[in-house]
Amino acid sequence: MKKILNVVLVLVVLAGSLFLINKKMDSIERYEKEKEKSFGLNVKLLKAVNNNSNSLISPYSIEIALFMVKSGATGLTHKEIDAVVPYRSIKTFDVKDRISVANALFISNKYSKDIKKTFINDIKETYDGEVIYDDFTSPDVINNWVDKKTNHMIEKILDSINPDFMLGLANALAIDVEWDHQFECNKTRKEKFITSEGKIDVEGMHNTYSDIEYIYTDDVEGAILPYKTYKDSKGNDVNLEFIAILPKKDLNEYINELTDESLQEVIDSKKSLKKNERIRLMLPRFTYDYEIENFIDILKSFGIKKAFEPGAEFKNITDINSYFDEAIHKTHISLNEKGTKAAAVTYFGLKAATAMKDENKYIDIVFNRPFMYIIKDKDSNELLFMGTVYTPNKWHGNTCESEE
Repeated sequence: MKKILNVVLVLVVLAGSLFLINKKMDSIERYEKEKEKSFGLNVKLLKAVNNNSNSLISPYSIEIALFMVKSGATGLTHKEIDAVVPYRSIKTFDVKDRISVANALFISNKYSKDIKKTFINDIKETYDGEVIYDDFTSPDVINNWVDKKTNHMIEKILDSINPDFMLGLANALAIDVEWDHQFECNKTRKEKFITSEGKIDVEGMHNTYSDIEYIYTDDVEGAILPYKTYKDSKGNDVNLEFIAILPKKDLNEYINELTDESLQEVIDSKKSLKKNERIRLMLPRFTYDYEIENFIDILKSFGIKKAFEPGAEFKNITDINSYFDEAIHKTHISLNEKGTKAAAVTYFGLKAATAMKDENKYIDIVFNRPFMYIIKDKDSNELLFMGTVYTPNKWHGNTCESEE
């Protein structure tokens, strides 16, 4: 009888343990799914840069660059960065002539012996980063790398080099993708666009769709335009999409109220067209460059402080007292009838602490006032670009035929 009771007790304990393990696994799985859908950092960044003018950020590029910075951080410096960008699996892109991602570590010859090999190897192995040594008496080496890796869309990232420059970390992202259903040049015409200063004439592209998804809620309307499917270097499909979101209220007000959850709800509210439905879309062309102002101040407001102050802990990089005194994020976008070209560079510069320093029933969606947009990977949900358009290209006649 005692043996039977012992067996029963063991079975009860095992059943309880299995229940707790399964419950924990379910919890982890739910967390991972929610994390994959999360746009929290991206919404915070968009709010930080939104200022009633065209803007463009690459959350993807910024996150990878911060991951590299974090790999060299220790102590409180590491904890602060990790609280903002916790490690996660991140999709890599490699589509010849269409989508490219590159990372680099620039090391000053003056400090080459002081940079730890474990950190250098981590950048090489984990991030497939190039390691480039130079005297760095000028920014030419870094700027030439940026120009090349962004397909000449961003010519330079630096104007000068700090005398105490130790190393720089950079991520570059470039895309050149075509619409799955291109706009026809002869349909582009002059359209009115409402800005905060009044109406302006813009280059309005027009298209009709029978097979795209669209968004229509009490607060916003929008369209989800797929790009062509491309194959990566391993033969896998890569499916990017452009999500244009037109709030029914002022864009500034909408973004100020935007949250992680509400953005996800908007994207999840997408609808498919019924058999007899068509979308008639007007989307203005736009081309612009953008750079985040006061990038260090923005990151500090998120909680990443010590990394940019003397006394930062980067013992995984070097035993020399050092901190990042430069944080730069530049982007470029050109959207027209054919498709979209965009690029981003995120750069962090480390210095020695010795110095301070986006019969059919027709649904019309007309983007004739400020709107926001997102360029994302449909399968992984990675947000490559996120921006706002307050002022599209002004009308100068239809020049589409002369464009590449």
